[in-house]
Amino acid sequence: MKKKKTRRILNAEAAILLHREDSDGSAMSLDEYVKEQVAAAPGDEVNFYWHGGEPLEAGLAFFAQAVWLQQKYAAGKVIHNFLETNAILLDAEWCHFFKNTDFILGVYLDGPQGFHDGYQQPVSGQMTWRETVAGIHLLNQYMIPYNIVCRVTSESVHYPAKLYRFFRNAGVKY
Repeated sequence: MKKKKTRRILNAEAAILLHREDSDGSAMSLDEYVKEQVAAAPGDEVNFYWHGGEPLEAGLAFFAQAVWLQQKYAAGKVIHNFLETNAILLDAEWCHFFKNTDFILGVYLDGPQGFHDGYQQPVSGQMTWRETVAGIHLLNQYMIPYNIVCRVTSESVHYPAKLYRFFRNAGVKY
């Protein structure tokens, strides 16, 4: 039985590599990764999922290169990019990029500040709710569609109406 291949983005001294977790530990370049994924897709569509940690930390140049390589190797296939983020690093430049490349975004937001900040703390220990909401405002400003990824916790599970009202009042569609 063949192991499922998983990959994660590594940023080592500005050399972005993709690591094969099921192999001998050898790394592949972004070019090799994109080429392999496009070739391995069984149909007319290829899905790329960018998640784990904070993908935006790889930098805009990394994703611009990924999109360029996807177009280079597409061979008539339709390419879809899905990216999950906490939205903290979003700025106008990222928004222009996402608007022009049709990325489908998922934003981690666990609801009102008390719910979110209790569970979405980075290593620095800083609370992230305000920055995440600011990122969502940018997405709305640039009319970039996004989905919310909300973790229901042992605390928030008791407040479904509060969560619903929060997201409805925030104008969240998905």
